[in-house]
Amino acid sequence: MATRQEAQALGMTPPGPVMFIERTYYDQATGRAVETADVVMRGDRWVAEYGTRPAPE
Repeated sequence: MATRQEAQALGMTPPGPVMFIERTYYDQATGRAVETADVVMRGDRWVAEYGTRPAPE
């Protein structure tokens, strides 16, 4: 559920559902983390889908 600050930033009324994603990209050659992100999105407007890949071109 959204904190008061998250709800205000997302334009919603607390306590509303949010989706929180912690993401880290790694350099394949060294295994070193090169980018991280914490993403908070409104849970009533987004759906996460994992395990699918784009069709080959």
